[in-house]
Amino acid sequence: MLTLCTAMGIQLGRDPDKTYELTTDNVKKMLAVYMRFKCEIPVLIMGETGCGKTRLIQFMCALQATEAERISSTAFENIVIMKIHGGTTTRDIIEKVTQAEKIAEKNAKDFPTLFTVLFLMRLTLQRLLEQSKRSCVTKHLVVNRLNCTRI
Repeated sequence: MLTLCTAMGIQLGRDPDKTYELTTDNVKKMLAVYMRFKCEIPVLIMGETGCGKTRLIQFMCALQATEAERISSTAFENIVIMKIHGGTTTRDIIEKVTQAEKIAEKNAKDFPTLFTVLFLMRLTLQRLLEQSKRSCVTKHLVVNRLNCTRI
């Protein structure tokens, strides 16, 4: 935990989730994700259902949130999770992206070193391509609207 906090520029504080098993492998994955965030490179995490992708990101975000809460003494939101399914529309995605952008803008002002994460769950390549096709056809291309600087 100390290595992870040091690398992320977080003062070692409380464990944000005592039920999460912080293994060496998980720490390496979090550090890799964090370094990509610092370089403003999008992150794609793939794996079997139930292997811990969501918990890994939630723990990492909670760890950053504890630092922000320690500094400001207020609740801190730095993750937006969207479950993608067959009924997900372009409008749904635009709404979540907009929500994440607003949170990221606020967080960037208050805590410029911390990241805000938009986490798309159950996103398969097929769904991504279908959604992109629909977005292009309806002229609501989400990528053009997304400010990736702090998300």
